Parts: sequence; C-alpha cells; structure tokens
Amino acid sequence: EMKKIKYILLCVADCASSHAFALDDTMHNREREATRYENSLDMKSLLNGMYSAMANQMPKDSPLNGVMVQFIREEVMSDNDLRQIVHQMNVKNFTANELEALANFYGSPEGMSITQKTPQIMSAVMQEVQPLMQQRMRDKMPILKQRIKAYLDEHPEAKPSASK
Repeated sequence: EMKKIKYILLCVADCASSHAFALDDTMHNREREATRYENSLDMKSLLNGMYSAMANQMPKDSPLNGVMVQFIREEVMSDNDLRQIVHQMNVKNFTANELEALANFYGSPEGMSITQKTPQIMSAVMQEVQPLMQQRMRDKMPILKQRIKAYLDEHPEAKPSASK
C-alpha cells in the first residue's frame, strides 16, 4: 500500500514538474522560440532544396534550370522573403512550447542530419512521383472527361461561356 502511494506521488510530482517548465504561450515567447528553431535549421540547404524542386518542374536536364532558380531568387522571391514568411507562419501556427520542441529537436545531431537529408529526399520523391502521375493522368483521362461531362450536365451554369 505504501509503495502505491509513493508511486502515485512520484507520478504527480513528475507530471507537475513537466508542466512547471512549460512556456507561457505569449507572442514574445513564440517569436523567441521561432527564431531559435529557425536558427537551428540549415536554412540555406532548405532554401536550395525548395528552389531545386521548383527548377525540377522544368524539363529534365534543361539548361534553363539554373537561370530559372537564379531568376526566382533575385526577382521573384528572395531568401529573405522566404525566411520572413516562414517565421510569420511559425509564430502564427505553433505554440511557444511546440517551437521550443522543434528548436531542441532540429538543434540535435539527429535533427541536423534529418534537415540535411530532407531536400534530397523530397527531390527524389518528386522525380518518382511526377512521371507516375503524368502516366496515370493519361491513363485516367477518359474517366476524368466523363466526370467533367456529368458535372457540367448537372450544373449547366458551370459551363464556360462561348467566346464572341
């Protein structure tokens, strides 16, 4: 009986101590932890991965891939623009405790390794998915056409108006 009481008290103390160190979910704490999280990431590699994924939307081995990536970075969406958007979304969507956990994980050796590997994995996934989706879209086009026709038959207002 005494062991059960000690066990219960130990569990209560453990639970209380884990909540005692929880961060207040204030904007100040979110901002600080978001910055700490973002600083724990290899943002340059992540951004390079994003830009490479964009370039992969072009025909494979196109000599224009590098031009496209450079154009996007310089004229359309700078690294700083992306960093600011990522920061705003992190602060908006994660609690201070979640951001703290992200910073702790991505600052660890395992988190750093995952961050390094993720762009290559995503690029490899896209290279596998794109041709597969293209082939399946070609194969399934008759079904899509039937569904569009059925929808337009039921919703004539959705039919594109003829150009005059």
